Amino acid sequence: NTAGGYNYFDARVVPFVLPVICFVGLYSKLPHKEMRFIFPALPMFNLSAALGLARLHNAAFPVAKKDKETSNKQVSGHKRVFFYSALFLFICGLGCVSVTFIGSCIFVAVSARNYPGGEALAKLQHHFEVKAANDEEMWVYIDVASAMSGVSLFGQRAVSVGNGRVKFVKAGYEEEHTALDSFSRLRSYTHLLSEENDIKGFNVIGVARGNPRIDVRRLQ
Repeated sequence: NTAGGYNYFDARVVPFVLPVICFVGLYSKLPHKEMRFIFPALPMFNLSAALGLARLHNAAFPVAKKDKETSNKQVSGHKRVFFYSALFLFICGLGCVSVTFIGSCIFVAVSARNYPGGEALAKLQHHFEVKAANDEEMWVYIDVASAMSGVSLFGQRAVSVGNGRVKFVKAGYEEEHTALDSFSRLRSYTHLLSEENDIKGFNVIGVARGNPRIDVRRLQ
């Protein structure tokens, strides 16, 4: 595990990283996968990557040692190859960090302007305030696409606080298609927040258009 007299493997991270890898591996076996499930594991991966990048920096830019060979910069060919390799990997690591940072900024900027579910909920709230002045309860069905694109619990609570007659029911992945295909089940709801634009028994009262996703299948 040494090269050029430098130990590039740090066994101290193993007790911390190994459980996290097992954690991600176990969650990968679930049929229903979401990125948020492994959020608790990301800080440990980042810490491990930062430690590795720091060790590459130390290997690429070694501090002058007291021994005569290093002080006179008489480095053997084997060590020189190791130092250049470490320098190359360190530059690659910095490049990955830079690309990740730029990509994160782009994704945050795009996602901040692409929440059609949240916009649809705001339109529905305005509809309740302006046109739904009766005293009957209103049951709102939220499908998965709407929930994933901005219909948060905070938004639901804001609507419920302003209008206590509004009740929300959010679908799960397993039951969404069953609910949408069953007209008898949908009749129990007064309003739907759905990506479907043609559902029997309901009229469209508002549309919130989101930016279309990139479908790789269409590019083939």
